[in-house]
Amino acid sequence: METLLRDIFGDAISAERRLVIFTTPEKRSRLFPDPGEAGRYAQSLSGTRNVYFGLALMGGQPKGRGTLDDTAAIGALWADIDIAGGAHQRRDLPPTLDDARGLLTTLPLRPSIVVDSGHGLHPYWLLKEPWVFDTPEERDRAAQLAKGWHGAICAAAAARGWFIENLGDLTRVLRLPGTMNVKVPDQPVEVRILEHHPGLRYAPDDFEPYLVDAAPPRVIAVGGLVLNPSSEPPATKLAEAAAECPQFWKAWYRDRPDLPDQSQSGYDLSLATIAALRGWTDQEIANLIIAARRRHNRNPAKALRLDYVQRTIERARAAATQGDSGEGEVDLSAFLPAAAASDTGPKQPEAPPDPGPFPANLLDVPGFIHDVIAFNMATATRPQPVLALAAAICLQAVLAARKVRDERGNRTNLYCVGVAPSGAGKDHARKVNKNILFQAGLNGLEGNEDLASDAGLVAAVEHQPAILFQLDEFGRFLRTIGDPKKAPHLFNVLGALMKLFSSADTIFRGKAYAERKRNRVVDQPCVSLYGTTVPEHFFESLTVDSLNDGFIARLLVFEADTTPARQRATEQPVPPPVLETARWWGDFRPGGNLRTEHPAPLLVKYTPEAGARFDQLAATVDAELAKPDADGRSLWARAEEKACRLALVYACSADRANLVIDLAAAAWACELSDYLTRRMLFVAHEWVADGLFDARQKKVLRIIRQAGGTIGRRELSRRTQSMTQRERQEVIDNLIETGQLDMVVTPTGTKPKVTYAIR
Repeated sequence: METLLRDIFGDAISAERRLVIFTTPEKRSRLFPDPGEAGRYAQSLSGTRNVYFGLALMGGQPKGRGTLDDTAAIGALWADIDIAGGAHQRRDLPPTLDDARGLLTTLPLRPSIVVDSGHGLHPYWLLKEPWVFDTPEERDRAAQLAKGWHGAICAAAAARGWFIENLGDLTRVLRLPGTMNVKVPDQPVEVRILEHHPGLRYAPDDFEPYLVDAAPPRVIAVGGLVLNPSSEPPATKLAEAAAECPQFWKAWYRDRPDLPDQSQSGYDLSLATIAALRGWTDQEIANLIIAARRRHNRNPAKALRLDYVQRTIERARAAATQGDSGEGEVDLSAFLPAAAASDTGPKQPEAPPDPGPFPANLLDVPGFIHDVIAFNMATATRPQPVLALAAAICLQAVLAARKVRDERGNRTNLYCVGVAPSGAGKDHARKVNKNILFQAGLNGLEGNEDLASDAGLVAAVEHQPAILFQLDEFGRFLRTIGDPKKAPHLFNVLGALMKLFSSADTIFRGKAYAERKRNRVVDQPCVSLYGTTVPEHFFESLTVDSLNDGFIARLLVFEADTTPARQRATEQPVPPPVLETARWWGDFRPGGNLRTEHPAPLLVKYTPEAGARFDQLAATVDAELAKPDADGRSLWARAEEKACRLALVYACSADRANLVIDLAAAAWACELSDYLTRRMLFVAHEWVADGLFDARQKKVLRIIRQAGGTIGRRELSRRTQSMTQRERQEVIDNLIETGQLDMVVTPTGTKPKVTYAIR
């Protein structure tokens, strides 16, 4: 690593001319006056970051990687040659590493160093001595030389039908040999030197005879047609044909084994005939033929021959006029555009509306919960009121566990999940609960922070029937326990949690064993859970089965989707009123001497107004369950039950001395349950997929929503690099066809600009 840097830059690296080391994904730049120090820094990051070095040394105090005006010296010329497959989705790239190396043998000057970048090739042509720029004119000449030499390599590739982007700008960075290419995260590849000839060096003048300007491609305008090598078919018509005619799309991808003529000319005629049937102009058909040949690297120069293009269009129009597609007995109606917007076709079920951000009024719960939230917010480095509310609800729930019940037999046990991005302050609310219970002398109410098996879970509940489990990385936990192949010993934890949720007002019986003393029986267990997770892990754990089996329906999912500003918080003791209330609940013992083994919880009644509010929610639930679409039934089926439990917790927090579920408690609980149910329905629609293709569709829609509802074609391609070009286009076509996406084409001076917008 250090040797390579010295071979390129020699003694030019100094405090005045520093080397750039650039890393992704954080896009961080650091400058070094010594190649040894730079190499050690790069080595320390290898395997976890993509590490690049600047091809020009930087002077002064540049921002980031620096600009052209900051460049101070170069020690070599270079090229960046991508290889098809892996991290690159273009098809008109050199197919293999050997093909790319073969391209280098056609160049007039042999490279001094050749580097395998992991998914491409980086050749270097060392200069006889580093070129230090003494004047702006020298810098400009070096920039022209680097761009022109890279242009010569692009031209050599184009002669073979390959595309190479001209990356000869002086601020370019390339991968540093000795590091790992982690562009594809689960497939790291070593960046290694294939050839190293440090004595093979050139003067700048050696390159001059071979420079190629980055001129626009040659355009032929004759016979009423313009044949441009970079032509593209009309985007809107292409999308319509792809959506309405499977044969067209298969021909576009050279996937028509039914065609008698499997040459590219046969595919050109098939595409042209369908386009003619659909009313395309001659110029649009010509652009289609050019783009198809260029796409598959099938003698693209032939599409620039006027005689060939005209003959193909004439044959296509003759076939369209005579009602013969040239493909045998084919129903040509399948090639025609849709007759009208009113025609029946595949329709996407209407998406559940997003209820929006968490309502601020629901954060206001009087009494104990209010005090716990205030303490949480005062001591948090990144205050998260929504997560503070979720954790405080669980704390009040376990304090009142097995001590109160409502008229319907509901208890205070709740399963809450706090969802927030990494670094957004998820851990603080759990610590607040832990500290309050410990300082109040009630730390026995907190369960283990990990669940090793269902037997371990039940044993913990048997030992302490009123218990709060606080679990971090809850999304990962769900993904693990939901798959019996990954962790069979954890798979039954899900079932045990579901049974415990519904057993708070009755007897819970564990598994039956031949050895009777192993059989677990718990009277009225009251288990609460507070889990924290990042959005991706939790939402990716959601499946159709987990929604339908009822576990997700038992959860109250609180989302804090932003990272709040940091505050300088200081450690504080738990406020005396909070400790006093916690200890009061610890000492509260309704039910007499047998309260621990067989509790007799205090009945907390509804006011008539509260009962009426619950009736309103029940009517909403009945209306949702009556809808023909079964999606979300399990979520709505639990909404009223969760509201009753929340109202009971609210009453315990508001006035422990006068326990009653009044209108304020019922209204808050019903609104919260309704909001969280609707929000979960929206999230499930965005994330839960019915197969791989549906998962890709949902991912594309999420990306466009995150971009504000619209996104350019290039940006969408960049952010969906895990998909092949064909997979991405199939997804886009289906989203357009099903009315979920609109394609907007804006004419420009060159190629039309294509953007996608969510309807």
